[in-house]
Amino acid sequence: MPAALEPPPASLQTSPDAMTDTPDPPPPDYQPHRLQIGQRTFFYGLRRSRQRNTLSMTVRGLQILVQAPHWVSHTQIHDFMREKATWLVQKLALNQAVLRHQAQQPSPWQAGGRVAYRGVMIELRPEATRDVCFTGTPEHPVAGDRLCLPLAQDAPADVIRLCTEAWLKSQASAMIEPRLAHYLALAGEWLHSWRLSDARSRWGSCSAQRRINLHWRLVQLPPALSDYVIAHEVAHLKQMNHSPAFWQEVQRLYPDYARARARLRQLHPDALAAAAG
Repeated sequence: MPAALEPPPASLQTSPDAMTDTPDPPPPDYQPHRLQIGQRTFFYGLRRSRQRNTLSMTVRGLQILVQAPHWVSHTQIHDFMREKATWLVQKLALNQAVLRHQAQQPSPWQAGGRVAYRGVMIELRPEATRDVCFTGTPEHPVAGDRLCLPLAQDAPADVIRLCTEAWLKSQASAMIEPRLAHYLALAGEWLHSWRLSDARSRWGSCSAQRRINLHWRLVQLPPALSDYVIAHEVAHLKQMNHSPAFWQEVQRLYPDYARARARLRQLHPDALAAAAG
C-alpha cells in the first residue's frame, strides 16, 4: 500500500513568488519540464542517462537540474522532487539572496574592479598601456596583483570585460596544457585532442572519441579545484561513466578528490562569472 501523502510544507502553500518565474533555459543536454508543488511551479531541466543508477538533483543559481536513469518514470522523478521540496525551496531562496546581493555590487568591469584568477582576486587597471601586463607572477598570483589593460580608464564596461576575458583565456591555455599532460602521464592514457570550452554549467567533458573539453574559467579557480576537474576528465578515458571503478581511478589520480568535489559543487561557470566584484 502506498504511503499516505503528507501536506506540502507551509512555505509551499503560500502564494507564488519570483521563484515561479521561468528561469533561463536549461543546458542543451537537459530537457525543460515543470512541476507543481502546492501553489508553486518549479521549472527544471532533466537529463537521462543509461550509465546512471540513481536520481540526483542540483540547484545552480535559480536552475534546477535533475539527472535520472533512463528507466525512471516522470512520476518517480516528481515524487523524488516532492520529498526534497523543503530543501529545494531553501536552496533557491539562498541562491536568490546571493544573486540579489551580487546585483547590488559595483560592476567589476571598471578601473579598480576585481576578478578571480587562480583562486585570488586581482585588480583591473585600464592604463592605456601598449600591451596587457600583469604586475605579479602569472603562475603564482597573490591578492592585490594588478592586470593592466591597454584601454582608457573610462573605457566601456563591455570592452574591459572582453579584454580581461581574452587575457584569462590565454592564461587558461597556458595553465591547463601542462596539468593535462601531467594527469595523462599519471593515468597512462592518450588523448586525441582537447580544447577550451565556454559551457554554461559544465566544467569539463570527455567524449568516447577521447576528446576533452575544459572550461576556460578553470583558470579562475584555486589550483586544487582546477586540478580535480582535469583529473576527473582524464579518468573518463578509462571509465566513460561514474561507476565505483571510475571514482577509484579519480582517487588514484587525485587522492583529495572528495574535498575538491564538495567545494566545486558550490560553484559552476555561470556563478563564477557573476562572482567577480
